[in-house]
Amino acid sequence: MENTIHFTPEVNIHESDNSVRINLSTLTGEERRWLTEIFGKKVAGRMSVEGGTLTFTPYASNPQQKTFHKSETVGQTKVQVTTKLAKFSISLPRTTSKDIMCLTLMEENNGVVRRLREGLYESMIRTEAQGITSTAEMTGGIAA
Repeated sequence: MENTIHFTPEVNIHESDNSVRINLSTLTGEERRWLTEIFGKKVAGRMSVEGGTLTFTPYASNPQQKTFHKSETVGQTKVQVTTKLAKFSISLPRTTSKDIMCLTLMEENNGVVRRLREGLYESMIRTEAQGITSTAEMTGGIAA
């Protein structure tokens, strides 16, 4: 562990809220500066005891990449696109009867297929890296 900071602070463990508090007044100026840089704001992480040592491991702080790049609603179906997937989702009330649920899903399916053929595919799913997609690829499968 080359990036480990070694010091002996006064540590208080509070059972009521399971918090660990470090008294900064017992530290040198350099140690206090290091801790203030690291914990100047609340840092999400995990504390554990490993080999008799209390260890705090911050969670990865990489900037979160947008999960969905594009989103569009077709009827009641939400179409969302990530870098690797196209997600088609629909939510229906649990109290919906079996027959109404089947009819709704068939109607939504037809609507989504129709929109895919009318340009939804090109505007949302096809990327420049894939190049031009031939219409022959879209002719198989479910009839609309």
